[in-house]
Amino acid sequence: MDLYIKKNGVILVVALWVLMFLSVLGMIASGIVRGEIVLEKRTEESRLLYDIGSSGIANAISFMKTNVEKELSPESDSLNDVWVDNKVFFKKRRCGEGSFNVQFYYVDNMTGKSRECSGFLDEDRNLNINTVSSTVLYRLLNKVAGIDPSRSVRLAAAIVDWRDADDIVGEGKDAFSESITYGMGGGNAPKNSDFKAVEELLLVKGMDPEVFVKIRDYVTVFGSGRVNINTASRSVLLSLGLSDQLVEKVILYRAGNDRLEGTPDDNLFSATQNIINSVNAYTALTNSEKAELLAIIVQRNVDVKSGVFKAVCISELPDRNVRGETICIFDRNWDVKYWGFRYIIQ
Repeated sequence: MDLYIKKNGVILVVALWVLMFLSVLGMIASGIVRGEIVLEKRTEESRLLYDIGSSGIANAISFMKTNVEKELSPESDSLNDVWVDNKVFFKKRRCGEGSFNVQFYYVDNMTGKSRECSGFLDEDRNLNINTVSSTVLYRLLNKVAGIDPSRSVRLAAAIVDWRDADDIVGEGKDAFSESITYGMGGGNAPKNSDFKAVEELLLVKGMDPEVFVKIRDYVTVFGSGRVNINTASRSVLLSLGLSDQLVEKVILYRAGNDRLEGTPDDNLFSATQNIINSVNAYTALTNSEKAELLAIIVQRNVDVKSGVFKAVCISELPDRNVRGETICIFDRNWDVKYWGFRYIIQ
């Protein structure tokens, strides 16, 4: 009898273990199936969002092609042009199964507050890190990012060194070999060619995420290297070498009598040779301020027109907590310089 009970007990235990094993297998299989279903759903959502975003970008470029003649001035580009803020054409447009917004945020030069616009901005409002001098970079790091002078000098030199072809960091008595700096410090060796994306700055010796976040909105790798003085931010104008007082006068001139940029009464610079006289007629300039403006004009650091633009299209699907972000950078010939997309789970 005991032997019978023991045998049955063993059989029961084995049966229970088999049931547990099969249950685990079932749970795993169920999880895999659910994962595959979720993945398939996410893939389909991503495809739909990408298609909507692509359509939004195509519409934005088409709009600019057909409305260039409606700009405030054909010789210049400003914050009052039709492509900067047009809620009728760019905000919450239906497309297929969803909708898109072509939009951007930027710090208003007059109020200092973040402003949302339905449209796109030019890349030439920023400093091209492939062309600007170490002096301009120093001002950006020191005045805008708030880094101490000695570190700003070293980091500005390192940025220039990353893109140039020689083995020397810095200038004059402060110059030294890049192979020593990067060899002893580890990390990445200098690229010795142009930056292809602003994120490459994070590879430069001495750069850290905190500093990068402070300057990323004021730099670009696209455009001629000349800053559009009609659209440049306060921080960019300061980096070019203009004093605080002069930057204020330039921005006041651009804003017009209502003291708001991007409105019908805006003033704009139609040619670089008119910059000094235009500002001086609006608000008197000192001789030193005239000299500051003359310097950036002679050095060909500024222009009044832009050649490269950035459109950011947010695509959405109804009643879903996901969205897509499509970024396109294109030039005056409508050639795409950069294209990017990311799927975002909110």
